[in-house]
Amino acid sequence: MIPVPRPAGGRALFWLTVTACVFAAGAAFAALLALRGAQLAEMDSRSAVIVRVLAPDDAAAVARAAEIAQQTQGVVSAEAMSPARAATLLRQFGMAPPEEPLPALRLVEVETDGSSATPGALADNLLGAGLQAELIRGPSSSVAQRATANVRVAAFGGAGAALLAAAFIVTFAGAARGASGAATMAQGLVDLGATRGQVMGVFGGEAASAGFIAGLTAAATVVAGLVALRLHGPDPALALLIARMTPIEYAPLAAAPVVAALLGGLGARAAADAAFTRAAVKP
Repeated sequence: MIPVPRPAGGRALFWLTVTACVFAAGAAFAALLALRGAQLAEMDSRSAVIVRVLAPDDAAAVARAAEIAQQTQGVVSAEAMSPARAATLLRQFGMAPPEEPLPALRLVEVETDGSSATPGALADNLLGAGLQAELIRGPSSSVAQRATANVRVAAFGGAGAALLAAAFIVTFAGAARGASGAATMAQGLVDLGATRGQVMGVFGGEAASAGFIAGLTAAATVVAGLVALRLHGPDPALALLIARMTPIEYAPLAAAPVVAALLGGLGARAAADAAFTRAAVKP
């Protein structure tokens, strides 16, 4: 077997391929997590209702409103909002809770099954019990659906652009590897009687092997990043999204080595083909 010389700049080309694969896989996972988060936010907006008790203005009225809400068909849970819960909600919106103690809240946090009839039934039950209350609902279903659709377009559009850019970089790195080796060996191989397919196979195989190892390195890097975000990430919601990922959603990682090998090999084969053509026409 004819040894393939180490290409000039081979280490740099290898790490360029790794970087491109990490970039592509990271973009795919970011798009997936963004879409999953938008879908969960849409579900929350459909089911979340805040009851603001206006009258009577006392703690008993708030407790009574929570009790009525729990008895309303379509309500999953209802609980008077505590200052600690209010502070948690403020932090989720990126706001710092006030340092001074909050006054008694006249709010009831209600989770419904998402039925559009539930808020109306709840309002009727509260009014029938002599309670004046205001229902604060999340965005309408149409607004939430449009927001999710916009996130889907942006996420997958960005991921698609990243994947195309990474594919070009990996193919270019493979072509550079093939061109570097073929530039010094193509003429000699042609003089020995090697065919075009044999020359392409030699340099394409070397680049494909390097691409496969680079893809594996990139996949391991992305896995380490996901584990770090899940265990030590700054946002618990992001950690929960990562924890809920299914095995099929890790397909981009499994495909990274194979795709990197395929694209790198194709680029190297194209470069070797060009080198063979130049060598074959020389007198």
